Amino acid sequence: MRALATAAALLLTAAAAFGLTVELRESAAVQGPRVTLSDVAKMRHAGESAEALGRAELAFIPEGESETTVGPDSVRRALRAAGLSPAHILVKGASKCRVTREAAGTTEAGRLAGALESFLEARTGERGFSVSDIRLDFDVENVARPVVVAARPKALSGRIRFDVAQAGSPGRVLGHAFATVTRRVEALVAVRRVPRGHTIGPADVAVCAVEADRAEGCVREVSAAVGRRAVVALEPGTCVSRSFLEKEDLIKRGDSVELEVGSKGLKVTLKTEALESGTAGELLRLRRAGSRREYIARVLGPGRAAPVDGGGE
Repeated sequence: MRALATAAALLLTAAAAFGLTVELRESAAVQGPRVTLSDVAKMRHAGESAEALGRAELAFIPEGESETTVGPDSVRRALRAAGLSPAHILVKGASKCRVTREAAGTTEAGRLAGALESFLEARTGERGFSVSDIRLDFDVENVARPVVVAARPKALSGRIRFDVAQAGSPGRVLGHAFATVTRRVEALVAVRRVPRGHTIGPADVAVCAVEADRAEGCVREVSAAVGRRAVVALEPGTCVSRSFLEKEDLIKRGDSVELEVGSKGLKVTLKTEALESGTAGELLRLRRAGSRREYIARVLGPGRAAPVDGGGE
């Protein structure tokens, strides 16, 4: 891994040394939700790092939407994230690029990808499969209605070889498709850049299907993020993890709080008012109505707390 990281760093350094010219197109089309640099622009003087830089993500088109727009600022921001200095980046061409997301099945490649995913769903009885990095040993343009008749290995995960035939003649294998298979699950994704400290709004995020390994630890509902501040900058396409969000206060100042006093054998609940806000596990001050006495308590959950030994007046 260290060797790969070092090689990538050397490629980026080489591109930076000579300067990188990016020529933005006026329009582009993508098959999936991600919009990369190679989708919308031509690169010059990128050298051997062209392929790596071309994978830099500029935008994300969620399910249910068909287009977005990217401009020079999106290009510079993505390349800065890839390790290039703005001083070594020249963006020219169109002032903005209109990117449309093509519906699955509208092209030969789209129909083949759909056939691979349909086979996976039928074979496993599960949904949410995604295929990528497809390589063929036959001409897909000559196959109007491709179907998959077999696949190896049986695990159907990782790099898979599919036997492809024409619908109506499943006994005659025309060739093979080699593709990387991943599972997709629903997770909350940033659909535009969210600066650090920004309060997330409904237009900033959407629930999308993403690779299962990327969704680990991420929230699954819009309501879990809207109204909370981002503690890190979120780029388009980033799965929103709970660790990226400011902790949510379970008790807010002025809330009515049940203070659970006593042991397992005998427990009394006191009605108190929160003098400050706090989240799970944090300490805060509480006070009973009509009393000056203050309790130091630990937040147990919404509207619930337990006193800390030595809580003061």
